[in-house]
Amino acid sequence: MSMRRLIELAVLLLTAGAAYAANPPQVRFDWSHPKTAVKTQPAMEVCVEPPMLRGRRTHDGLYRTLADFNGEYSRLAFWFPYPKMAVAELDAPTAHKTSWDFAYLDQIVADFMQATQGRSVMVNFSTIPEWMFKTRARVPYADNVDQIDWNYEQGVELRDPSLREVRDYFVRLFNWYTQGGFTDELGQRHESGHHYKFTVWEVLNEVDFEHHLSPELYTRIYDEVVEALRKLDPQLKFSGPALAHPMGQPQYVQYFLDPSHHKPGIPLDFVSYHFYAAPDADESAASEEHTFFKMMDGFLATVRSIELERQRLTPRTRTFINELGTMSTDNFSPNESIPESYWALSSAAFAYAYLNLVKQQIDLVGGAELINYPTQVPGASLTDWNTGEPNARYRGLKLLSDAIRPGDRLVDDDERDLLNVDDPSTVAPKYYAVQGFLGADGGRKVVLVNKRSRPLRVQVAGAKGGSVLSVDLQSNGRLPTSRSLASDMIDLQGFAVAVVHLGR
Repeated sequence: MSMRRLIELAVLLLTAGAAYAANPPQVRFDWSHPKTAVKTQPAMEVCVEPPMLRGRRTHDGLYRTLADFNGEYSRLAFWFPYPKMAVAELDAPTAHKTSWDFAYLDQIVADFMQATQGRSVMVNFSTIPEWMFKTRARVPYADNVDQIDWNYEQGVELRDPSLREVRDYFVRLFNWYTQGGFTDELGQRHESGHHYKFTVWEVLNEVDFEHHLSPELYTRIYDEVVEALRKLDPQLKFSGPALAHPMGQPQYVQYFLDPSHHKPGIPLDFVSYHFYAAPDADESAASEEHTFFKMMDGFLATVRSIELERQRLTPRTRTFINELGTMSTDNFSPNESIPESYWALSSAAFAYAYLNLVKQQIDLVGGAELINYPTQVPGASLTDWNTGEPNARYRGLKLLSDAIRPGDRLVDDDERDLLNVDDPSTVAPKYYAVQGFLGADGGRKVVLVNKRSRPLRVQVAGAKGGSVLSVDLQSNGRLPTSRSLASDMIDLQGFAVAVVHLGR
């Protein structure tokens, strides 16, 4: 493209922006021609952390929020920075004793299963005990359960190359929670009385970061664990590799999804990976509204690439993006400095990505995470870390979960594309996202996302006589605002995630 054409296009965009502000965009749908049925379901990521323990002031609020979500496939992940909450055998067995201890794990599992009763769940006991790795010296662990221990994860090579030691650890964990107990390394029986039913067992977490496992080694571990657990519960489904950075390592997913790299008969029920839009540490709040949506666009392109590989290699494998969210600039600081506007922005960024993932027919998308707090990636929290009550990020997730149901049919708007027109008066810069849904009951719904902090007016044909629910800068962590519509004009607050139910 010539420099002259670039200048012309820049002028066009500036002129279009002015016209756009003066003339609200008009959104129309052809409801007589719905398209693909929705199959995407929202889920919730529950990373195990001390505020979830009984007796904490946040406990009741957190599990009330989890129960209120009422979604399928909530994911319970026991993460390594809290060894006493994540590892059931912290010390290697000797000739005379073992160190099995489920005191913290049991209360988390019990309360999680109670809050999600009657629904499908995914569990991930993601942390391999450090004594199973080759290290220069014994790896200590914090005795205080509240202390974050980033140094617990060490070693890259397992001491038992046959993988039987790792496999047997997870088999005993599974037996403890589903078969009433297990027999330890010394032949002693440990009774639990637990007979929980897990839907999906995910093998390890963020394996590209945690111990930097190679695709080859991870796939071997996956096969060993899956082969053993299937014998105990033939109905159990499995997931992996829960990548932290799929955008940087597409070959990892490709290796895992290739059936030729697995033992015969090993199922690949789910492929999973994560993404968080994260600003630079010195980035201003004003620039984050641009950063987050651009980063989500990059991630959505990665998803399309992964989906092509999945469809080519294992088309029956389902996709579970089980951690999706944003981070603030203050990930590990003990001092809270997150502006109030961040929570509504994060809600809007998730909603924008979610609408696009629905279009891509992704099976499951997990809003992350139930609880985080200063020093522990606070911007990823769905709740207030002081009370356990919902914030705007949760309100937006819940709004989408309630509004967009599997079986609804997608209906596209007829708005003209920016680069296909030369008349600035018809150009519509995408400061917002929109998608129509035709419900199984015939109800017509339009989801709108305002990608900017400023208010936005949109004209939606057929909205008059309907209603709108919105999570935005004004509502923030409160219940969505609700109002009836006297016209087709809809005024959205900054960072609004809005569901418009059209009039009859």
